Amino acid sequence: MRWLSSVLKITNRINGANFDDFQQNLFNLTGSNFDGVVVKRKPLDQGGLLKFVYGGEYHAYNPDVVQSLQKAVNSGSYEEYKRYVDIVNHRPVATLRDLLQLNLKHLFRWIR
Repeated sequence: MRWLSSVLKITNRINGANFDDFQQNLFNLTGSNFDGVVVKRKPLDQGGLLKFVYGGEYHAYNPDVVQSLQKAVNSGSYEEYKRYVDIVNHRPVATLRDLLQLNLKHLFRWIR
C-alpha cells in the first residue's frame, strides 16, 4: 500500500471540464436552465454528411452528382459517364482531396 500513498501525492497538471461545465453545456443545448428561464440562442443550421439541404453548403453527395452517376450506371452510356466526370471535376471544392492534382508525368516516369 506504500505505492498508493505515493500515487495520491502526485499533482495533476491536466485541467479539464468539471460538472459545472457539463451543466452549462446542457443548458446551452436545451435552451433552458430548467427553472423556467428560456435562454435565447441562435438556431443551428441543419447539416449532415449524407443529407442534402436546399440552400445549404455544397457537399460531395449533391443531387446533381448522384443523379448523373445513377444515369450513367443505369444507361451504360460512355457519354453519360463523361457528363458525370465533368460534373465531378468541375464542382466546387467539397473536400481536401478536391484541392489535389495528380502529376501524371512524374507518375508515368515512376511506373517505367
